[in-house]
Amino acid sequence: MNEHSFFSSSSFPFNSISQTESAIKQHLKQRQNQDYETKLNDFNLLIALTNIVGLQPILKICDAIKMRKKFDNETREELDRKFIEKNFI
Repeated sequence: MNEHSFFSSSSFPFNSISQTESAIKQHLKQRQNQDYETKLNDFNLLIALTNIVGLQPILKICDAIKMRKKFDNETREELDRKFIEKNFI
């Protein structure tokens, strides 16, 4: 990413055909030892996750990334719940 980007990555597939739940699960599994702030710091991934976790949590995640802060507990709990439901973690 360039120096003006808030996001550290855009390696997750950017087209909607490749943004499957299987691809999300694989992406998260490959980064299972990273904290949420690191493994979700991917613009394309966040776009794909909007359909799973909803817009409001994604906006909160983007704000935290922009401010270089940890995600709040409510957001972490929501991610945990949704990711467990989808068998992502």
